[in-house]
Amino acid sequence: CEDALRKNKTLIGPDQREYHRELERNYHRLKEALSPLTSRRIPQLYTDLLPHTSARDSLTRTSLQKIEA
Repeated sequence: CEDALRKNKTLIGPDQREYHRELERNYHRLKEALSPLTSRRIPQLYTDLLPHTSARDSLTRTSLQKIEA
C-alpha cells in the first residue's frame, strides 16, 4: 500500500490531491491499527526446527565404526 501511495502521488493531477491526502491519512490509520498484530513476535515461528544436541550427542555410533573394505 505504501509503495502504491508513493507512486500514485507522482501520477495524480491537482484535482486529485485532496483525495490522495485522504488515502494517505486512512493508510496511516490502518497501519497504526494493525501495528499490534504486525509487530508481535509469535514464539512458535522462532523455535528451532531441530532439537538441540550436545557435542557428545552429535556423533552417532555408526559414524565411529570402522568401514571394512
